[in-house]
Amino acid sequence: MPGISLRTVYQTLTDLTRMGELQSFDFGASSTQFDPNVDEHHHLVCAACGAVVDVYVSGVDQLATTPALPDAEFSVFSTDIVFRGHCKNCRDDLTATSHTATSHTATRSQP
Repeated sequence: MPGISLRTVYQTLTDLTRMGELQSFDFGASSTQFDPNVDEHHHLVCAACGAVVDVYVSGVDQLATTPALPDAEFSVFSTDIVFRGHCKNCRDDLTATSHTATSHTATRSQP
């Protein structure tokens, strides 16, 4: 929208996150992503294109945590699980690229 500054947009997203209407995540892509799904869930992240898919994982509350330091007074209040891999489109592209490279190598190696 032409009349709204980026600062206003990001401030609104931050406010909505504080109010519990959004969740924010940083998956290492140097930018924060905002998720309107505030249910307890985790994520699949494509390492090639950065696509993010919500995934529900059962039994997370039963995971035991052991602090690295036995005397550490640490209380876990949140768990974020991120599965990294390749989405179907990127996997298909990687497979096609791999087949093309293999085909070129096989063609060149024949006398």
